[in-house]
Amino acid sequence: MRHFAAWSSSSFKHILLEKDIRIEGTERLGRLDIERLLPLNRSVIWWMTNYSTIESRLRENPAIGSVKVSPCGQSALNNWGCFVVDVGERKSHYIGILKDGAWLIGEDGGFMRPLGRDEIVDPGWIPVTGLSEDNQSPDVIHQIFSALRQSESILAETYKKPISSIHVEGNSEFKAKFKGQKFEARFELPRGDGSNTREQGIRLNELVTKMGNKIDSVASVDLAYNRVAVVKIAE
Repeated sequence: MRHFAAWSSSSFKHILLEKDIRIEGTERLGRLDIERLLPLNRSVIWWMTNYSTIESRLRENPAIGSVKVSPCGQSALNNWGCFVVDVGERKSHYIGILKDGAWLIGEDGGFMRPLGRDEIVDPGWIPVTGLSEDNQSPDVIHQIFSALRQSESILAETYKKPISSIHVEGNSEFKAKFKGQKFEARFELPRGDGSNTREQGIRLNELVTKMGNKIDSVASVDLAYNRVAVVKIAE
């Protein structure tokens, strides 16, 4: 006697569509932030053959820097309908003060989202002004923030004081204030390997070390000159 399994259309549809989505790597983003971009109505087979398409959709969220979709375990067939969505969140680092308001800027120099008027500001975010000029396109501003991130890394090595605020001047220079210090210092944005900014950071460190407590009387230090530091004393 032969035995036949009876499959209803609803059971078959359930097997094709039912998925177990495991979201990993999120800290600030909630599950709903991810799920609203996932093609949950697509079949398991479609998912198995369209990982890159799903990843592209998820990267539409500006808070997501990287994402990888893969089957659970070694094989999609052995773990039918189970998928891992591994998300790498972009981290906010700057507050860009623009004509249309304040924006959160990521560590990669890219725009993330507008900053809410009453939003609590993370003390680690660095405010950046001087970005309101009409001739600065989003692409130029992105390049400036990328250069600022490079500058910050260089100054962390050469001057070793954390930056508290930045004012951009044109496309080649910026002024920075440092936590715990009153003066502001002008630097060039890095060129090439950043040796110009590195040399300026070393010069600032030597100047502050040499002046000792007298540095409290300084209003500004202009280092955007070749091997010269122009010091202005506070009135």
